[in-house]
Amino acid sequence: MCHVLYLISDKPLPTIKQDQQYPHLTIEVIPEYTSPPQNIRKLIPQAQYIYGVYPNDLCGCYFQYESSVEREEELNDYIDSLKYDVNLSKWFNQEYPSIDVYKQKQRLFWQECHDAVISFGHYLRDHIHLAHLMLYMTWCGDEGEPIVEQEQITPAFFGGESCYPWSDDTLYTICAEDN
Repeated sequence: MCHVLYLISDKPLPTIKQDQQYPHLTIEVIPEYTSPPQNIRKLIPQAQYIYGVYPNDLCGCYFQYESSVEREEELNDYIDSLKYDVNLSKWFNQEYPSIDVYKQKQRLFWQECHDAVISFGHYLRDHIHLAHLMLYMTWCGDEGEPIVEQEQITPAFFGGESCYPWSDDTLYTICAEDN
């Protein structure tokens, strides 16, 4: 099961896919004939327009990033675990010609996730004046379950050293940043 992030708006917003202005970010309309919009509207009646928010070609689980220090620690922990798991080590050696290649690919992947989150902050900053915006975070299939928490955040939330973890079943109201 995957995390999903829904951008909710009272007015239509531009969709994004492979846009150089917002690298690695996808914002797409959730089709009305699917159950998420119906379930979300029961919970959030003002949800006139509902969009999915993802890093390009990935699910919402990857819409986060840890600090570069944490990333390097996790990479090294994973490499260390290869010593103790024969099957994992065998798979790893078939997939990657070297540890350096693996680390390079993981760093590029981290950068894409990071860029998607940063791009979303820029997107919100660029469009917050157009509509009342909210972000609803839940598990796929749990749309419409009771909201556990409500928070107010600004577009700046989607930046900084790290951006995770998300709280499940949370409704975030996006507020303009104070100048």
